[in-house]
Amino acid sequence: MTVQQPDRVLYKRRKCELVVADGEGLFDPEQLDSELRAPHTACWSGYLATYVVKYGDLLLRDLECWIDPDSPPPSIVGHFPVVANEWGELAYRKLELPMPYTGRLVLGGGEILGSFGYGPDLSIYELVHELRFDEGRLVEAIDRSGEFAAIAEALDSQ
Repeated sequence: MTVQQPDRVLYKRRKCELVVADGEGLFDPEQLDSELRAPHTACWSGYLATYVVKYGDLLLRDLECWIDPDSPPPSIVGHFPVVANEWGELAYRKLELPMPYTGRLVLGGGEILGSFGYGPDLSIYELVHELRFDEGRLVEAIDRSGEFAAIAEALDSQ
């Protein structure tokens, strides 16, 4: 089994990986009205989303997805892809679409301090942020970096 590429979240001007999403309301590929296909074994979903937390709102910033190359590129709320190639790869940029997400997101960023496994391991990240949203609005943000650094240190000393 191949480790899957994570979606990304831009938070506090840093690029983070979306490690855990416990909730509803992120990008739904059904919105595209096109069947997505996996470009390789590290992206079975057929898409990679980049979100941004901007002024306390969760927005879909960019989207990369793959469709049948013979299908016309769909629009996303009036936005057409800036890249559409002969392999069916589409890239949408600067969408800034509000996401009605309610739940928890856990982000990992900064330096990678360990190796990736098949499950979420937050101790490999230098920075860990837990964010809670209500209908797309940030209601709580907790920096968990210290907690996971202690876990990583304890594992290293064993």
